[in-house]
Amino acid sequence: MIILPAIDLRHGKVVRLLKGDFNKETQYSDHPVEIAIKWVNQGAKMLHVVDLDGALEGKPSNLSIIKEIASVIDIPIEVGGGIRNLDDISAVLDSKVKRVILSTAACENQELLKKAIASFGEAIAVGIDAENGVVKTMGWVQSAQIDAITLTLELQKIGIKRVIYTNIEADGTLLGVKFENIKDFVEKTDVLVTASGGVSTIEDIKQLKTLEDQGLQAAIIGKALYDNRLDLKEAIEAAK
Repeated sequence: MIILPAIDLRHGKVVRLLKGDFNKETQYSDHPVEIAIKWVNQGAKMLHVVDLDGALEGKPSNLSIIKEIASVIDIPIEVGGGIRNLDDISAVLDSKVKRVILSTAACENQELLKKAIASFGEAIAVGIDAENGVVKTMGWVQSAQIDAITLTLELQKIGIKRVIYTNIEADGTLLGVKFENIKDFVEKTDVLVTASGGVSTIEDIKQLKTLEDQGLQAAIIGKALYDNRLDLKEAIEAAK
């Protein structure tokens, strides 16, 4: 299992939101590239970058920063937020990004998802963002009125192989992962899973690692790193 530090971008700054609420934002840095280099220097093997402005606006809004991050570090990054057509996917992947995450687009436009998989293969992942098991879209402000497992099973038939599964109730709370929720998702789907939301202790990481044989490949850590609740090097070691 690998650990992905999160870099959430809003108005060009590195921020964290509480449970995805744009009115509950904490700013951590005006220099996203420096933050990316910091995580690389501490041993990160991949970064998870989210364009929060893009998620709200429906189009990539921090692409210049993402390009700069990708150009100065030597590890892969995955990017999500506002990527909702094939041109946007191409533009992001052309920026030396390894993987694009489709969330709202995957839920609302499965024809686009089919075309994206046909064109870009395993460079396409799907973000499943769920609150109380129900998928939310448009920067987590709208309910898709479908549960996360049902949607994932539908997307498997299209050909999606990797899902970033975020538990919104836990995200940014530092209260730990909702392990039974994640376990249920992993056991009932047949995709490679990256877990996100609430990872805040070494014990969380060890618990998630027990699902590795069932397809849980990675965990994303955000606020716990920025608030110095978790040391990245220790987290990486615990995940090995």
